Amino acid sequence: MIKTKIYGAPGTGKTTRMLQLLQEEVDAGTPVERIAFVTHTVAARREAIDRIQIDEKKLPFFRTIHGICYAQMGINRGLVMQASDYLDFGESIGTRFSVNFTRDTDMDGLPYGFAHSMGNDILSVRQIAAAKMCRITDVLEDWPQEVDHTSMRDTLEAYRRWKEVNSKFDFVDMLQMYTHKGLPIEADVMFIDEAQDLSMQQWGIVAKMMQKVKRLYVAGDDDQSIYAFIGADRYGFLDYLTDKDEILPKTWRLLDNVWTHAQRIIGGVARRQPKNIATRGAGGEIEYYNCSISRVPVNSSETTMFISRHNNQLDDLADELTQRGIPFEGRGWQPYGSTAVRAILAFLSMRAGKPVLLREAALVLDRLGNKPEANILRAKGRKDPSLTATELPDVNLQADWVRYLARSTADITKNQMIRTILNSVGWAGVLEPPKVSLTTYHGSKGREADHVVLLTDCFRKAYDGARLDPDDERRVAYVGVTRAKNKLSIILPQTEMYMRALT
Repeated sequence: MIKTKIYGAPGTGKTTRMLQLLQEEVDAGTPVERIAFVTHTVAARREAIDRIQIDEKKLPFFRTIHGICYAQMGINRGLVMQASDYLDFGESIGTRFSVNFTRDTDMDGLPYGFAHSMGNDILSVRQIAAAKMCRITDVLEDWPQEVDHTSMRDTLEAYRRWKEVNSKFDFVDMLQMYTHKGLPIEADVMFIDEAQDLSMQQWGIVAKMMQKVKRLYVAGDDDQSIYAFIGADRYGFLDYLTDKDEILPKTWRLLDNVWTHAQRIIGGVARRQPKNIATRGAGGEIEYYNCSISRVPVNSSETTMFISRHNNQLDDLADELTQRGIPFEGRGWQPYGSTAVRAILAFLSMRAGKPVLLREAALVLDRLGNKPEANILRAKGRKDPSLTATELPDVNLQADWVRYLARSTADITKNQMIRTILNSVGWAGVLEPPKVSLTTYHGSKGREADHVVLLTDCFRKAYDGARLDPDDERRVAYVGVTRAKNKLSIILPQTEMYMRALT
């Protein structure tokens, strides 16, 4: 087997290079059905398939690792744990799962971050222990929330029994089943993208899968290995032995000043692969603010990404931007083009005496909890898509829509945010995709923006962790800095706990 490792610094086109190599394999006569393209997420898999424009049915091995294990073990989809199953299990033993459980866990089966309910904690601990191939107690020693170890063990045992009785499997089960019973896949060539995010368990599974493979390509960036806290093997990609190493020569995202600043940060990491590459060109603005984000200018003609160390900090960011009347997306807040905004637009249009299509009017009834009448309107709209309405029976079009179209306190808050932004930018600004986004350092990976604003303050757990492992913080800071295409703004610490790698 010939093994090639591809190091792709931010913006160097790592996935593009992998797909180029894939096309060369196809041109050389390798059947596409004997090529495996292993991605870390379902979204990355979809992107790869869309870019090569080959019939998905001919690509049995274009999957995540979990997806390949699922297919190879012949698991019935109906037997895979769904959100409703987790909620049913939780109810059976009196353990709560958050309503957003399916968002707390990504489609690859890895926790998206530390959850905030006992049920989510249980599954996250189990998944991380499996990924690291260690004991549950080892994971609990570093868990950010206080967890009773005895209760955790009892609940995990109850979870095992519940799955057994109900003949259900989860992501961890899929990997373990393949590890013990799976066979190598029938592929001649294998590509592994974002390999720096693989766990120790996944590296072992990949080794088993590729026993018949003739050529292997692994791509990643050891400098962006930032998911150790959810089980990724920090040095798995860096230490993986290959026959040939390739460092992609140019970043098409970063300008000189931003790249130089990023190199000063990542250069302090003890173990890494140096990457001397060309940039997009000269320039790149870097500025510091000793204030809150309320004073950071936002240019409506460019994309801007605000990045914080923790999810909870995004709530304050959202409040600041709302007060300034700036449309944004992130933190579960994406009204633009959503059904909530369309319902409000339909409501206000009918209030003004303007006709709206029945399918849009039906959204108003949905928001008011009148599903039967909404479905009747939709049925009429399907028969004649041109039908409109200017009023709805029993709907008070003169009511204050902020409260009238709300089904919860959260809806009232969201509607008030829409009102504030409406008063600032009008309907056009609400209906168009926003140019401002909010995310965390970990959530920003793989993304970019013209202007990136980095918050440096952090919570105690991250602050103490950085003192024990400064390299981890350097990698996280590096990821944040390298999202910036043209301009980087760094908000200096406003508290005593902050990311030292950025200051």
